[in-house]
Amino acid sequence: MSKYIPGNQKHLTLENRIYIENELNKGTSFKDIARFLCKDPTTISKEVRAHRLSDWYHKGTFYNAKNFCIHRYHCKKTNACGKIVLCGIKCASCPTCNQTCRDFEKERCVRLDRAPYVCNGCTKKINHCTIAHKYSYNARFADRKYREKLRDSRTGINMTKRELRKKDQIISPLIEQGQSPYHILANHPELDMSVRTLYSYLDQGLFTARNIDLKRKVHFKPRKCHKTQITDRAVFSNRLYHDFCSLALTGYVQMDTVQILALPGVQPQHPSNRQRREARDRSQNTQASIYRHALSDQTVAMDTIANRHFTELCNTKCNTTKKEP
Repeated sequence: MSKYIPGNQKHLTLENRIYIENELNKGTSFKDIARFLCKDPTTISKEVRAHRLSDWYHKGTFYNAKNFCIHRYHCKKTNACGKIVLCGIKCASCPTCNQTCRDFEKERCVRLDRAPYVCNGCTKKINHCTIAHKYSYNARFADRKYREKLRDSRTGINMTKRELRKKDQIISPLIEQGQSPYHILANHPELDMSVRTLYSYLDQGLFTARNIDLKRKVHFKPRKCHKTQITDRAVFSNRLYHDFCSLALTGYVQMDTVQILALPGVQPQHPSNRQRREARDRSQNTQASIYRHALSDQTVAMDTIANRHFTELCNTKCNTTKKEP
């Protein structure tokens, strides 16, 4: 049935939970609520049972605030605890009857054992009800509990305390002996974790061993984390790839643009003709100075080469003159 309901895979919102609470107060069935919200009735049932509010404040009526046994109306037992030799008080009116009587059977409500699983919509007033443990469905409490569970499921580590303790008993002694995390995981495949995960757990202090127990890591500087991720997603409106495909262009050219934003109350100033001429002259002077420096460097290099050739020629002539008789 759930395969044919549109929007069935969406999470319940606060508005949906408020509607569920109002309909439960009216006595509406889960099937009718699910039909209006386009959900499966099982979804409504799981929502109510998982997020119902436990009510221990109203613990029975004023005349029956201590005894919650179903036999209390016709029970005639006395001295069930055996502490007092002569006790003429009925155990049904004793505050310790539920803890000491062997025939104690807790009173239960049919509405809490099956749908709707809560006291919402019950015809009996809450101050006339003798059930000890009551449940009610509150939309805002349920939504807050759902948000907390959604947040907590994505925080911490994906491991129980028992599993973490077992792995700590293997990893920490080996690290204290001088073994590296890579060597430990290579020899103990039963740990079932990567090297990066092991380093992260050591850095978070989840194991007995710490970063100072690692031989090489104490010499490394902490890495810098650059938070460059864009949090405001509104800047991507009308700039996504499907927006570009919706234009259906036959041809396009890619280029980079720069937008200059003026301050409020300040008019943008455009350069005058004089400023343009001065900028052009500065550019020409810069190019001319670069050319002069390059030309002077080339001249010096040529003079150096000529002097070297002249020196070699003179040395050759001197040697030839000395060899002649």
